Formats: sequence, structure tokens, C-alpha cells
Amino acid sequence: MLPSLPLLAQTADLSKGYVVLENGDTLKGEMRYRSRDGLKDKIYLKISETEKKYLPIMDLKAFRADSLQYQKIELGKKQVFVKLLASGAIELVEEEFLRDYQGQSLPAFRLYFKTTATGSWEEVKTNGNRWREQMSEAMNSRPETAEMLQNKQLTPDDLGKIIRQFNAPKN
Repeated sequence: MLPSLPLLAQTADLSKGYVVLENGDTLKGEMRYRSRDGLKDKIYLKISETEKKYLPIMDLKAFRADSLQYQKIELGKKQVFVKLLASGAIELVEEEFLRDYQGQSLPAFRLYFKTTATGSWEEVKTNGNRWREQMSEAMNSRPETAEMLQNKQLTPDDLGKIIRQFNAPKN
């Protein structure tokens, strides 16, 4: 006879959060939404000890897990879930996808932004220094923040912080 083992491992990786359904309803609970290679196709949501759901991710409008917020956006003709990095006059999001590299599927990332003026998502050109010019143009209403982009120590990974500073109210 095998000894019984507690099922602690099943709940150890649950995050507190909520999901927003397409109709706007919000469900709160603990969730599992990631696998080792990115977002899962379905989110496991434990609302209570007796109520648990598996929700297809593309049937959601948005979700929040701990401090991370995700939302569904339209890129061209496809809908994707992205992590929200900054919101306000300029929104910045990160799309995670699998890329084939020498026969292995590895996680890769793309950044997209939109301004309230344009209202459409544009990919951040992370190759070379094009992203600096691109973001300077988007931030031309606040030259003091756009000027920060000239710091050669910065990389596209710093864009979230810079855009949050841009979006912050002027003092």
C-alpha cells in the first residue's frame, strides 16, 4: 500500500487575482495561468473550495494575477493577450510568444505601444536605436521625459519605467 501524500503542490503556484469576462463580469479567486513556456490556453480559477473553473483565455477580456495585469488586444487581424507595462497617454504592452531557435521553442517578447492620439498599436522597433527615435516622437509633448531616451545606458527593457514617468501628472 502506498502512503498518502498531501496535495500541497497543486495549490502552491496559485496567484491571487481576478478575471474579467467578455460581458464585463469579474470573478475573483486564486489562479494558475502560466506554464513553463508562457501563458496557458485556459486559466484555472479557484473561486472557493467548492467552485473551480477552467476558463479559455481568449474568452476573457482581461485578468490580473498578483501585481501583473494582462489584457486582450487586437494586433492586425488577430487577438492576443499581452502584459500591461504602462497605461495612460501612452500605453505599453508586452506580447510573449514562442520562437523556434535551433529546433527548440523558446519564449520571446515584442513590445507594442499606442498613444491616445493614434489609438492603434504599433510595434516598438527594438533593433538598434530606432526605438529611441520612435518613443521620442511619441513623447514630444514632454521634452524633459523624451530627453531621458538619449541615455545610452537605457535599453528597451527600461521603456515601462520611462513611459510611466511620462504618464505621471506634471508637478
